[in-house]
Amino acid sequence: MDMIYVRLILCWFVLLGAIESLGQENDGYLSKLTKEEAVEIAENIIRQANAYSIDDQQLVYDSLELLVNYFRIDSLRYTTYFKRGRFEFFANNDVKKALQYFTNAKELALKNNNAEQELNALVQIAQLYSNTSIDEKATETLNELVWRAEEVGDSSHISAAYFQLGLASVNVSDYTIQMLKKSLAYSNPGMRNLVKIYANLGQAYLLIDPPNPDSAQYYLEIGNRINDTARVSLAVPLNLVETYLMQGYYARADSLINQVLSEPSYGNYDFSLLTYDLKVRLLQHQEQHQPAYEYILKGIENIVGPTVFDDYEIVDFSRTAKKSLYALNDLDNYRKLDSIERAANDSIMVYIETSQINRTENAYTINELEEQIAQQDDEIQYKNIALIIGGVTLLFVLISVYQTVGKNTLKSKLRTENQRMGQIEQQREASDRYATKLEREMATKIQQQERQLLSYMASLSYKNTTLKDISALLDEIRNERKGNRKIEIASTMLTEILESEDPLKNFFKHFENVHPEFYKKLDKHSMSLTKQDKRVLAYIKMRLTSKEIAQLLGVNYESVNTSRYRLRKKLNLAKQEELDAFLESL
Repeated sequence: MDMIYVRLILCWFVLLGAIESLGQENDGYLSKLTKEEAVEIAENIIRQANAYSIDDQQLVYDSLELLVNYFRIDSLRYTTYFKRGRFEFFANNDVKKALQYFTNAKELALKNNNAEQELNALVQIAQLYSNTSIDEKATETLNELVWRAEEVGDSSHISAAYFQLGLASVNVSDYTIQMLKKSLAYSNPGMRNLVKIYANLGQAYLLIDPPNPDSAQYYLEIGNRINDTARVSLAVPLNLVETYLMQGYYARADSLINQVLSEPSYGNYDFSLLTYDLKVRLLQHQEQHQPAYEYILKGIENIVGPTVFDDYEIVDFSRTAKKSLYALNDLDNYRKLDSIERAANDSIMVYIETSQINRTENAYTINELEEQIAQQDDEIQYKNIALIIGGVTLLFVLISVYQTVGKNTLKSKLRTENQRMGQIEQQREASDRYATKLEREMATKIQQQERQLLSYMASLSYKNTTLKDISALLDEIRNERKGNRKIEIASTMLTEILESEDPLKNFFKHFENVHPEFYKKLDKHSMSLTKQDKRVLAYIKMRLTSKEIAQLLGVNYESVNTSRYRLRKKLNLAKQEELDAFLESL
């Protein structure tokens, strides 16, 4: 057996023995190891930890931490904090523990004046905030990372920080593009890094309000040329196809789609459904429904097969494909796609509701931990100051009291003061507990009300989509004046709508319960808002993205971006004033 594994096993026995022997002088397994042997075992653990399962890694990292702390191996303390933080976050999904370890790593790097280690810790902290949707904290940490990286002249970390600042934006804006351009200016010539920056810049220009296809085409074409050599992302050519379709460059779009479909080096990427969707849309623009049919069948096979796609991709593909299936009178596949689309919409609503709850829980957990850390630091400072001041004061008091009323009087006063301070402390703790209870009850109530609103939104989205399909079917019937099978479908779908309750009647009432006087304040800024405008503004107030709003309204995200632009004008917002920030202030 390899000596490394032997030493790892020895370390595990060390852990078991140390539990009983830490409190006993010169006893147990740890006391029998020299510091040099402990360092060698710790280094082997670090090299081999990733090769084990999650359960084994837990034991390995416990052993590593025990060795480093028991033998005071300062040279490996930062590595222990850093690796343990990544393990707690990515393997155990324990945000609170991960933040504590990364914070310890950052403070140790500052203490040792090691800029490289400090920057790496800041990157991990920012990524933790970003992955848990704590956007304000992520932005704050990334700005600190930019400042420190500029101070030490580390261009790679500067580029990474600006890149993450751009991606951390909840909604794409001029700020997003500005940050990505700064990332490009500081980036190293590595192909993989450049492809990601160019791809996100191009996509940002597609999603900005209003979209800028020309700028998107410029950056995506550069990124695609690099990507032809690097072969790192299918998002680049597919976003470029999207741009060509928006501009009417159908020949370019067709050439690029065919290149992606025939490129074997992209085989490991799960983008085939999105590619089929773009191909079908292209053929529909050219009114070639029969050639599109081949790609629709391939897409259906991938949806119901073993490959798992994003729910949004399923909904987009279904809505695109159903147009050609209806034109070709293939009602069986039409029904199959419609059923899949409804299930995907349900899954989207569950995801939105869960993500809203997780954002609140993660924010509460991290804020609670940071408050504890800050409170501990403040308590230490206050205790030191209080000890100094209290010691000097007590000395003068003792001398004065002893000289005037004697030692017994001094003891009586001190006992009385201690009792009074104890009562004040108990009252303060009871007040804090009551305030915390009220805050949690209010947060729970708001979460329940927003989940009810999400349920209404899901029902409304389904009805709007179905009504559009019914309208299309009835228009076709009036033109053809025949086709009994289509009349049957229209009648069935219409019955489903008539038998259900219209949730829009209750939506505004429930929303006002969650956010009182929101619409009254809106009316002060504009009296020309329609019910549809107020509905979109309510979704934005609930921090839903443009893509999520599009799913709920049954439209594409370009229409949502256009609505946002129109609403800014109706509300008379200044050019530099963000719509999201304005609604958040109401």
